[in-house]
Amino acid sequence: MAKKKSTSMVFDMFVGSYIHLVIKGIKADTGGGKISNMRFAGYLLDEDDLHYFIGQEATSVYAAVKKDEVAAILLHDEVEDLMEQVEVPEGQEVQ
Repeated sequence: MAKKKSTSMVFDMFVGSYIHLVIKGIKADTGGGKISNMRFAGYLLDEDDLHYFIGQEATSVYAAVKKDEVAAILLHDEVEDLMEQVEVPEGQEVQ
């Protein structure tokens, strides 16, 4: 996907990349009584003044996420690298 020029530096940095958007206003039960911030993953395809649009493929939108609800944006490869570095004690899991 070709990068388009926008007024958002964040969008320009991540457009076309497979990312994880951590949502600050929505909590999800991850099982075992654990609560975590909800996370969307997909290709950052477009934006408008209020939303980021992401898709499971690089060609179609499946979610619009309000920009002011995004706590963090992580590249998928960075998330995978971080998860590989975490030493998880026996009987525990990583969220």
